[in-house]
This record gives sequence, structure tokens and C-alpha cells, in this order.
Amino acid sequence: MAETRTYDVVGESGAFADVLQEMRRRAGLTVPEIARQLGVRPGVLHQYLYRQRGTRGTSTVRWLVRYAAVCGCDVN
Repeated sequence: MAETRTYDVVGESGAFADVLQEMRRRAGLTVPEIARQLGVRPGVLHQYLYRQRGTRGTSTVRWLVRYAAVCGCDVN
């Protein structure tokens, strides 16, 4: 059975980017690989991964679910 992890991506500053980075590392994927699967440029993905985007509610749940799926993660 896979390990379940819970993250508070709203309460902590930078937590959203930290979760995205952890998903990417656990999946063993590079930024260009994830960007290609999401159909976006790597620069767009970098904005989320390095806290320039995804704060104050600007990210959508649908985007997070797509990203998680690419990394082989489930969002509940």
C-alpha cells in the first residue's frame, strides 16, 4: 500500500510550491518532462515551482490535479 501524505497548501507561505517540488522529486521527473506532459513551456512550470505563481488562490484545483497525475500522485 502506498504511503499517504497530507499537506496544508493554504496555511503556509510557499507550501504549494514545496508540494509540487516533492511530487516531482518522488516521481523522478524533470521540469521539461512534466511541462511536456502538461502541454506547457518549462518556464510556465518554473513559475509554480519557484513561488512566482500559485499564491493567493491564482492556481486552480484542476491544474493541481493534472500536475499530480503526471507525477503519479492522487489528490483527495
